[in-house]
Amino acid sequence: MLFRLFQNKRPLNYLERLENLLCKSVDVSRQGDFQYWRERLFLTVFMTLMICGFFVYVPSVILALKTKLFGVMAIDTLVFLTGIIIVAFRKIPFVIRASIGALIFYLLGVFLLILKGPIGTGFIWLFTFPILAGAFLGTTAGLIALLINVATLVAIAILLYMRFFEWEFLPLYTLAEWIVTNINLIFLNSIVTISFTSLLQGLRRTLEKEQAVSNQLNKEHHRVLKTVRQLNMEMHERKKAEDEKLRLERQLQQAQKMESIGTLAGGIAHDFNNILYPIIGFTELTIDEVPKNSLAHKNLKEVYVAAKRAKDLVQQILRFSRMDAPGFKLVKIQELIQESLGLLRASIPSSIDIHLDIDRDCNPIMADPTQIHQIIVNLCTNAYQAMEDRYGRLDIGLKTYDVLPKNKPMEAKFISAQYAVLSVKDTGPGMTRDIVDRIFDPYFTTKAMGKGTGLGLSVVHGIVKSHGGEIQVDSVLGKGTTFYVYLPIFEEGEKITEPRASDLVTDGTERILVVDDEGPILIMIKQMLERIGYVVETHNNSLEALSLFRFKPEKFDLIITDMTMPGMSGLELVRHLKEIRSEIPVILCTGFSEKITHETIRTYGIEGFVMKPVVKDELAKLIRDILDRKNMEFPEIKKKAMG
Repeated sequence: MLFRLFQNKRPLNYLERLENLLCKSVDVSRQGDFQYWRERLFLTVFMTLMICGFFVYVPSVILALKTKLFGVMAIDTLVFLTGIIIVAFRKIPFVIRASIGALIFYLLGVFLLILKGPIGTGFIWLFTFPILAGAFLGTTAGLIALLINVATLVAIAILLYMRFFEWEFLPLYTLAEWIVTNINLIFLNSIVTISFTSLLQGLRRTLEKEQAVSNQLNKEHHRVLKTVRQLNMEMHERKKAEDEKLRLERQLQQAQKMESIGTLAGGIAHDFNNILYPIIGFTELTIDEVPKNSLAHKNLKEVYVAAKRAKDLVQQILRFSRMDAPGFKLVKIQELIQESLGLLRASIPSSIDIHLDIDRDCNPIMADPTQIHQIIVNLCTNAYQAMEDRYGRLDIGLKTYDVLPKNKPMEAKFISAQYAVLSVKDTGPGMTRDIVDRIFDPYFTTKAMGKGTGLGLSVVHGIVKSHGGEIQVDSVLGKGTTFYVYLPIFEEGEKITEPRASDLVTDGTERILVVDDEGPILIMIKQMLERIGYVVETHNNSLEALSLFRFKPEKFDLIITDMTMPGMSGLELVRHLKEIRSEIPVILCTGFSEKITHETIRTYGIEGFVMKPVVKDELAKLIRDILDRKNMEFPEIKKKAMG
């Protein structure tokens, strides 16, 4: 059986298993501590001693009972129980347990020497006493135990010499032999004890060095980990900063692109308006000349309608380029949403559910109702077209958004404290980042041929910007798209000027100077105004017109001037005219200009501003309103002119 047990495995494996089993309760986290190995050695020695000693203790007790050596039985029992106690009770400090364990070896050695003399095992127990004391308690304890052995053996020799006791069964063992034997024992015991304790001290120093190196490596490891974490954080921050930089660069490129396209569109609109203006004007004049029931009158009406459609197209381009001046007034978006849905419901498929989340308390905005209506219809149309081949849901929302310094929906400079947020959300296929970056580009569309022109969102973008707002897109592939339109809410205290109601066409007799570098426009305006009674003088050169006015400043009652002219612009001409005669009313007329704002009009004292092409009735109404207002403010000028 033993052969089968050891034939495939080395006996050392079983010894290691036994040693690990005996010492499994020792805290392995202290393996780098030399004291850990002392405790482990102590437990190994005494647990092995208790296990093996049991097989010696039992027959020893039986023999002692038979021979009536009760003292021997008591000592054996006391030693065995003491060994169990110092092994089992781990809460007792190790120094005390180790001291008791070493003392057991000493007492057994003394007892057996006195009882059995040289033929017993007393010398072996005494020999082991200083070795274990040095192993358990250190070199100093080992040397002290060695001195205790020497003192004990000397004391026994003295007692033998004084015949305090005798070993009767060894009558031939003399004192001299005892002394020689003890000297050899002490010599060998010293060599073994000192060597063993020195070995342990060397191992302790080696272990302490390894522990110091390990601690240093751990510190370096933690430092490296800390450095790696810092590098990871820096890399993350750098990556975040780079992503933010790329996002801002894309926004800047988009803004520059839209600005360039807007500038181009504005230039085209200016030239196109100058072409349309005389077409519309001369058509109106000719319509009045031909019989109403004639074919010529009918044909001219069609020309006039086509020209008006061309005018609307130019206004759409200007709205896209954010250069148009819409008719602003106070409007409630809630009403416009309801009106728009009334038109859209018939065209939206029944497979699409419409849900409204409208804040009825959202304050009104200053806006052009037609353009806001255009925004709503365009966004809703795009939304349901994205879902027309599937079941979907269209969410339309309106809420008030308070602008906070650290709570902005996008990177934009808000100009108002509160915004009305119009949201249009669909459950369509969504868009990629590349498409989102291009959806506001003119003529860009993801729709099939014939379903989209690519101008819808471009116009929406222009309208929102012209209203001082912002537009944001949030799209996720497979989940849908949401458009957010931010429009500034009208703040209480702002003034709203309602236009005066007057007749469409009012005759007049005042003298008007018209300045424009386009000859056909001058001819057309002269005929138009002279037909309703005004005295008109025209000039196609702004410098000559200024010289004429400087020579006779009281000759004219009103000036109509173009904005963009060679030699001197319309604003420069107005400034010089006002320096000569501050109360002279001026109407600025232009096809397009980035420089014309409400602030500019107030600064230069311009009384009227119109965008080409303007129809006869609108121009006549504006002239009459300005002249009547001036006559009321300066009645002495009117009397002087009539006199």
